[in-house]
Amino acid sequence: MILSFVRFIPAKKRLGSLAILLAVQLAIPKHTAAHEFTVAIRAESAAALASSIRGMRLASTERDAHANETSDGHLGGLDLYILPQPSGVDHGIGWLERPGTGAPDVTVLMDGAEDLVDTDTTGAIVIGTGALPPDIVRDDSGVFPVGFAERYVAAYGQPPDLPAARSYNAARRIDMVVRQFGSVADRSAIVEGLAATRDGIQW
Repeated sequence: MILSFVRFIPAKKRLGSLAILLAVQLAIPKHTAAHEFTVAIRAESAAALASSIRGMRLASTERDAHANETSDGHLGGLDLYILPQPSGVDHGIGWLERPGTGAPDVTVLMDGAEDLVDTDTTGAIVIGTGALPPDIVRDDSGVFPVGFAERYVAAYGQPPDLPAARSYNAARRIDMVVRQFGSVADRSAIVEGLAATRDGIQW
């Protein structure tokens, strides 16, 4: 792109112009152009973690999906990679495209306060799952919105449980907020947006 532009500059000025353009490009933080991000899902049991991953993956296929995916779907228009936490709890969960590595951009606490929105020492955004829609019964039997339950059964061949619904809710919140900014680079803006959705969103 830079070289295509520079070829239209007179030869005597090309070297200086190229140096300026390269300096500008190097000064732009690389994460602003990122088209992917990692969401960690933290749960205390393998069963809850598996359901939570399914719930998030369902949300990640509802918009921007396309053939030959190389990620775990999309949230906010970006490629999503899911990182199961803590390590070891995800034993036997082998159906992620490429488990995220390193520090996640967002961590969803499945067993924490649902209204939590914060950042940790790595700069990752840490959230609870948020308040569920009022038509969901908050127990393990669950009464779920018909559309969500039907899509979940169609995708996984089993009815959703509460961890699946909570993770789906968290994913929908992330999708709504990240889509506004096109990246997760502006952490403070993402935190503010997620805080505005923690009391409930419409499925």
